[in-house]
Amino acid sequence: MKTLIAYLQLLPTVIGAVQSLENAIPVPATGKQKLDLLLGIVKTAYDTEETVRREFPWEKLSSLISTAATSIVSALNALGVFHHP
Repeated sequence: MKTLIAYLQLLPTVIGAVQSLENAIPVPATGKQKLDLLLGIVKTAYDTEETVRREFPWEKLSSLISTAATSIVSALNALGVFHHP
């Protein structure tokens, strides 16, 4: 249960990161590249933090972030939050 709560606590950070990337790179049809960039940034931090590596396997963490980011982008696009020319 502790791990699930920790993962859920990541969601606001993922939402903020997705919005920041979209604002910084407002280019349509670049979702894969933006997701790769997000995962690369997280992986860099992950690799430097031994405690996190012990508690959260990268495969699970990256899957969670990928799935969450994809869902967040879909929802924000549907709500009209992201505007592409």
